[in-house]
Amino acid sequence: MTIAGDPAETPDYGSLPNRIRAALRDFHVTLDLPQGEHDDLTDDLIDRLLLDGEPVRLIKLKPRT
Repeated sequence: MTIAGDPAETPDYGSLPNRIRAALRDFHVTLDLPQGEHDDLTDDLIDRLLLDGEPVRLIKLKPRT
């Protein structure tokens, strides 16, 4: 997934990753990067890459049992 919106025309552009995570949370889906691309994988890194127009993956989470 990549963001295709214009930051100048999108209110609160910087909060898009958090809003995307919130919208996907009920469906047990989150944002991730392809494995092996970065050693220090954090939400901040994923958010920054997403806002820079880099693709991120949607990952289905496994519910805890």
